[in-house]
Amino acid sequence: MTTLQTLLAEGRQYAPTFRNGLANHLPMALIALDRLGATDDRLEGYYQHYRTRLEPFSALDPDIWPEWSLALGRAEAFPRFLAHFEAILARDGRDRVLRDALPHLMPGVCASAFHALIRLAYGIRQGDEAEIAHALAYWAADWQDLGPVQTPSDRTPDQLLTERSAPFADYRFGAGIIVDRMHEVSRHPDFVLGLQQPNRLDWDDLVRLARRAFRDSGNFTILHGLTSLHAMWIIRPWLEQDDVALRYYWLAYLVAFISTRKPAPRPEPEAQPTIDPNQARDWAMTRDDDHDIKLVYTCLDFHENADEAQKPYWLATIERRIADQTADGTRI
Repeated sequence: MTTLQTLLAEGRQYAPTFRNGLANHLPMALIALDRLGATDDRLEGYYQHYRTRLEPFSALDPDIWPEWSLALGRAEAFPRFLAHFEAILARDGRDRVLRDALPHLMPGVCASAFHALIRLAYGIRQGDEAEIAHALAYWAADWQDLGPVQTPSDRTPDQLLTERSAPFADYRFGAGIIVDRMHEVSRHPDFVLGLQQPNRLDWDDLVRLARRAFRDSGNFTILHGLTSLHAMWIIRPWLEQDDVALRYYWLAYLVAFISTRKPAPRPEPEAQPTIDPNQARDWAMTRDDDHDIKLVYTCLDFHENADEAQKPYWLATIERRIADQTADGTRI
């Protein structure tokens, strides 16, 4: 086994969340670091640094649970969801399990502030079925319903961000984390009774919108919108109705954006980055903040697959995060 495989296996003794709902980013950060070129010593050091905050859980023996989809959102059932997905992955294989499970999971795509989706995508990218089982169980356990997908309206995505965000500009949210604020938005009459779905959704356009929104705001929640859309791009081959899945994702992105109380993003400025991909990787290697690591991985993956005109924008997105972190060393 490689060092990464060993650390991922050891890390699966820990629950996917800790301290009343915070996400365990350890497996995603390790995979991202590895793909950015981390040494074994760096991976081991990161593992030892991060694991001290995590909480173990008691696993069950693999056992198929035919009614698993009727129990979505039951966090306490994570061990049973895990036992189920371990059993059916062994029986049916990755591709069938993903195609069967994702239609049930997509209506709750924002589970744990999109972290279950991200863990699944990284597990797929790594080719690690144990990680895939944990991610699917995590998604099922933390599944978060934001309401039904409406029929498309005559609005564009930008218009909906503007119109739906306006009533929340001065809203006072209750105590909590991202998932709590998203729940509040999704149940508020100003959101429930308003238009939510745009006239059309295009994968590439939505990626550029998510990038533009992060470059404009630097906001911590909006960062999750970008890294989670990258995860959607990775799992797309297993989404048999990817237009429906993208509608569910848009609903979650819209709710997350509204929860920040930020105005709709301005037009994206020209990109004139002063760093190259190697410098971006070097910066990520110095970071203990898992969000920095995953953002660099996300942007460089998009950069690698972008046309030449779009490549500078992905480096400029990394530069935005570097500038924010250099300014005060804190999360936005």
